[in-house]
Amino acid sequence: MTLRNAFPPLLLLVSLSPLPVRAQDREVLLQARVKHLEQRISQLEARLARLEALLSKGEGTQTTDQRPRGPQQRDGTRTQEHPLRLRPIARARHGTKVTVLAWEPGGRRLASASVDNALVVWEARSGRQVGLLRLDSPPDTVDWDPKGKRLVASTWEHEFYLWDVGRTQPLAHRSFLEEPNWETIGKIWFGPDSKSLVYVGDDDLLMGARVPSLADARIGGIGPDGLRFPEHDVLGLAWSPGRERVAIHLGGSVSVWDGLLKGEEFRADAGPGGVAALSWSADGERLACADKKGHLSVWNAVERRLLGEFEVGAVRTLAYSPDGAWLAVGGGSELRILDAISPDTPRARYDYRNEVVALAWSPDAKAIAVGGKGGRIVVLEVGQ
Repeated sequence: MTLRNAFPPLLLLVSLSPLPVRAQDREVLLQARVKHLEQRISQLEARLARLEALLSKGEGTQTTDQRPRGPQQRDGTRTQEHPLRLRPIARARHGTKVTVLAWEPGGRRLASASVDNALVVWEARSGRQVGLLRLDSPPDTVDWDPKGKRLVASTWEHEFYLWDVGRTQPLAHRSFLEEPNWETIGKIWFGPDSKSLVYVGDDDLLMGARVPSLADARIGGIGPDGLRFPEHDVLGLAWSPGRERVAIHLGGSVSVWDGLLKGEEFRADAGPGGVAALSWSADGERLACADKKGHLSVWNAVERRLLGEFEVGAVRTLAYSPDGAWLAVGGGSELRILDAISPDTPRARYDYRNEVVALAWSPDAKAIAVGGKGGRIVVLEVGQ
């Protein structure tokens, strides 16, 4: 029996169970969760097929220590300590520092933002530019909608843009510089679905908005007056892959909520170094938090407990691979690929030759993009 065949009885059982009082409110999350589970099943089936192929050739008992290795090179070639190989397959360039990278959910395109006020979409495997939107100030957040058709971006000057990538002008643009009720308006992301947005307002406040108008709206647990975090600044968000949970970056701690932002599940202390970067594992169970000095904490969000703490070197950004196997860390001038379960030893390194600021995995986990100071974007194939 395949993994996929094992699920219908479970889904039938769920469908026959009594619905909770607020089942309608969670319909979006349930649909997203089912889609996420289907993707995970497909990934697991593919990995199982590869293992069966190895076993049929008599190679199924090969361990990491038995893999062929070559000399260490600056381009990410595997070494005795680094069994993975990172091979550049595409390059692109901005005029100056790259601040954000975001891979399209479909895997074909890569979005990037730079302090040259440009939001650019590239063909990920060739580096060819396929879309460009000039903003009034540098973008600091960029997020694809779950369907991969639109991008939403915020800028340093407190402006929001909603962009259909096939067009030359944004679908919507809103500036909060002259809003009388707000001191500052910050970053923005898509909400639990493609029809809602969540943005930071007044430093310690989360607000909701509608797509495509960007007009204020009540989204999930965010009421008309917003969702406030007293004595904390909201510095960022990280949605779990199925968007059933969200981690809210509060500087010295991380607040984990359900995906509809109706209740806090637990709060994780980030330690003395604060939070530099957050990332969810592919199954949505583990949450990695790191400070700039390289102290990494890994939490089990389901059991609400700390799994372990590790020293991983300088950290500016980090991301779990979509297949759950690896944790990528960017810091200093280096990209490091760590084992997701035991992230204490790098499995591969890539010398970016400048400060690494952003990275993003492809949805199939077969490639990773890295960018930073100097404006270069390098897409690396990840292989054995």
